[in-house]
Amino acid sequence: MTGSVLDGEDVVQDALFEAYRKLDQYDDSRPLAPWLFRIAHNRYIDFLRRRGVWVEAETAAMGPDSVMPVDPASSVWIERLNSW
Repeated sequence: MTGSVLDGEDVVQDALFEAYRKLDQYDDSRPLAPWLFRIAHNRYIDFLRRRGVWVEAETAAMGPDSVMPVDPASSVWIERLNSW
C-alpha cells in the first residue's frame, strides 16, 4: 500500500507505538482488532499526507534553479498582462 516495504514497516511501527501509548484508553469490552486497525489506518492516512507534501516539494525542486527577472517595460510582459 505504501509502495515501499520500509515505509510500510514505519507505518506499522508508528501504529503499534501509538496503540501502546493509548492502551489505557482501550475499552477491553470491545474487540482489539478493529481498534488496532483504526489506529493503523489513521497512521497510513498521515503517511499519505506527509508523502503528498514531500512529492510536491520534490516536484517543485526539480524546476529551474533560477528565474530571470522580467523587464516590466518590455512589450512581451505588457502583452501577457493584457491577455489575462
